[in-house]
Amino acid sequence: MQQALPSAAAPDDTRRRALAMLSGLVGSVAIARAVAPTDPALAREIIAATRAELEQLALR
Repeated sequence: MQQALPSAAAPDDTRRRALAMLSGLVGSVAIARAVAPTDPALAREIIAATRAELEQLALR
């Protein structure tokens, strides 16, 4: 994931961003799976919101 981020940032910043993105991905999937049986719309919303925010983080 770190290699896919723009290389203009300092290596420490890129690594920190990659770790935050991975954590966000894993966390959002876990939360979405937990709520999906009772609220599938919320599960989809969680994934969509996380995707939108992480895309912005990746572009910085």
